[in-house]
Amino acid sequence: MNRMNLCAAVLGLQSLGTWGAWGVGATVLLWGEDARGQTVVRGPVYRSQTQTRYYLIEAPNWNAAAFKAGAMGGELAKIDDAGENEWIRTNLFTTGTKAFIGLNDAAQEGVLEWSGGGESAYRNWNGGNSGNSGSSDYAYMESTGGTWLMAGATYTPYAIVEVTGPIRLPGEFASFSEAGPFMGVLSQEVQILPGETPMGNSAVITIPPGKKVTVQGYGAEHSSIKSRISGETLTLRGAWEFRDLAIVGTDGGRPLLQLGDGASEFEGVELTKTGTLVGPAISVLSGASTTWRRSRLHDLWTAPVIFQQGSLPSRFENCLFSNIDYYVMFMFYGTDVTLSSCTVTGTPDVGISAFNANGGGTLNIENSILWGLPQDLFHHALTVNVRYSNVQSAQAGEGNISLPPEFVSGYRLGASSPCIDAGSTRIYEGSLFDLAGGLRLIDDPAMYNAGIGGIDMGCFEAPSGGCHADFDGSGFVDLDDFAAFVAAFESGC
Repeated sequence: MNRMNLCAAVLGLQSLGTWGAWGVGATVLLWGEDARGQTVVRGPVYRSQTQTRYYLIEAPNWNAAAFKAGAMGGELAKIDDAGENEWIRTNLFTTGTKAFIGLNDAAQEGVLEWSGGGESAYRNWNGGNSGNSGSSDYAYMESTGGTWLMAGATYTPYAIVEVTGPIRLPGEFASFSEAGPFMGVLSQEVQILPGETPMGNSAVITIPPGKKVTVQGYGAEHSSIKSRISGETLTLRGAWEFRDLAIVGTDGGRPLLQLGDGASEFEGVELTKTGTLVGPAISVLSGASTTWRRSRLHDLWTAPVIFQQGSLPSRFENCLFSNIDYYVMFMFYGTDVTLSSCTVTGTPDVGISAFNANGGGTLNIENSILWGLPQDLFHHALTVNVRYSNVQSAQAGEGNISLPPEFVSGYRLGASSPCIDAGSTRIYEGSLFDLAGGLRLIDDPAMYNAGIGGIDMGCFEAPSGGCHADFDGSGFVDLDDFAAFVAAFESGC
């Protein structure tokens, strides 16, 4: 478990709704009602001066509204000056609207505080008098002049929420696709909170030129973007980075993930499905390049798993492909792919070939294991360069072997696997950590170094057969071993 997992707060209200309208000079989206009765009536409305987005919500009472604001990653509005007050009134209110803000004295009568904390001395009382009394603990704004009064917790069903920083899902939007048009506009960071974020179905989510959106989860075992109905897909354009989350598909004939016109990176990502996914799992189109690091692609029935046509090169480092039933695993049309320190397995009696190139392409395989694949491993006009890898159908090339890898649980290497210390550090360019978060480049003193530098083939580095306290494999027990342990522990599984 990594540091984010240890600190993760389990939020996750899901708002279920439909698309709405666009405002003049501000972006407006109308939502439906979520599971706890709160409704987003209007928003997000974006104020560029403060890079803040606002929502008008409906809730049973002030406390429910404050809870909803927190689930959205924000707070009930804290108003700092007359300009902000008038901007909110103009862009979120209609005639007759009365909406709670964050100011209240519920904790101590007569001591006004903002619900989200922070300081703001600005006040805009109606006629200079708040009208406060013992039961009137919560400030609200009215549409006429934007003045404030105090009332009880159920006086009005409306409240103003303000949000800054990353877009948080689920919570601020009903699905990943609904948030898509605002990514790179409201924020270049997206947090996938613990739980399931519905994928939704959007034609294209395009990131503006010159920007890159980072989608960060709390670990693939905790955070997921999940298809709920057949045919949902993530169609992404521009520069993206996905980290520490799962992408889960279901039945359907469209790609689970379709990429174009930009460089996308995936690290700590799990790609899988719950139903029969017909068609490619990943489609990489013209102008796109992808890099996958320390990721798992598994339990996919696809044709093919990865389809590349006229795209820029793709690279996979310390990745595991497993439990894949396929017609073709990789299909290339005039493009290149590199597998570095990967383990690739499948169902050999189903597929006709693992790597298929119609129109040419180059496949580079380094420090990897290809086992349990069709005998027709490389098909058509594919240029193949294989080095320091274990390939079931013997493959010419420096350092290659063709021996049973002796997998144990989860495609890790058994203690006597011929893949241990059989790779080459000269060609390794990946992470210091393997797929499970263990250190790479650990020379096992009990094994003959068939390769160069003591690195293992495949996505996992086998534990050293020597002294267990020699965590960095140096042959000595010192403070460097403790530092190596801490680094691996922080990386997690």
